[in-house]
Amino acid sequence: MARSADADRAADLPTHGYRVLRFWNNEVMEDVAGVLATIVRAVAAAGPTSPSPPSPP
Repeated sequence: MARSADADRAADLPTHGYRVLRFWNNEVMEDVAGVLATIVRAVAAAGPTSPSPPSPP
């Protein structure tokens, strides 16, 4: 059941402008630099984002 809910959430996130990156716990604990490098590459590959609209006065 939890796995289905997780899959549903992961499928829904891109419709709101999010990208899901998954890492094993041991990767985060043992190779933080590698995890961060993967995140940096993913952000760089996504390219620039458009600026947010200005706040109302």
